[in-house]
Amino acid sequence: MTSEERISEAKNLNNEVTTKMLNLAKEYGTDLIEVSVHGSPCEECAKYQGRIYSISGNDKRFPKYPDWLLSNACPYNCGLMSYPFIEGISEPTYINGDVIEVSNRPFIDDRTPEQIAVFEARRDKILKERQYRIEYEQLQKLLPNEAPKKLSAYSRMKNSNSKGYLKLREKAKEYGLEI
Repeated sequence: MTSEERISEAKNLNNEVTTKMLNLAKEYGTDLIEVSVHGSPCEECAKYQGRIYSISGNDKRFPKYPDWLLSNACPYNCGLMSYPFIEGISEPTYINGDVIEVSNRPFIDDRTPEQIAVFEARRDKILKERQYRIEYEQLQKLLPNEAPKKLSAYSRMKNSNSKGYLKLREKAKEYGLEI
């Protein structure tokens, strides 16, 4: 399974879980939801993680739960999760200090250099796999007899810059395809 397929599957699962958590919050009679922290989030997820939100926006002590999180719009599926938070009963899992103050901190990217580096490596891997898939699908259409039978075989030959890959690249170039 490619990174892109794993991300798609994880997004679907995350959407289901988020919907269930929002329903559970309603069942518990709370308008508050806590959003988790991810070890190496993207720039956008870093702004939203580790806060308590008001689902409806009616509790003005907390920011409104963003539609962006509700729709799981992160293209990298950073894995932020939402959990019902019952004031006076729940202990914040991802917040140290005053929950209102921490939840209302500025929406800025506050990742460490190490978190940024880990995220960038993960992002680059996802983008590379996506590019390889596009190239492979183009090769299958353009050169069905010469293209490897599997994407994994194409990835291996491209990564190793094998003789077979160099030959395939030249053949593709003759047809106007740069790989």
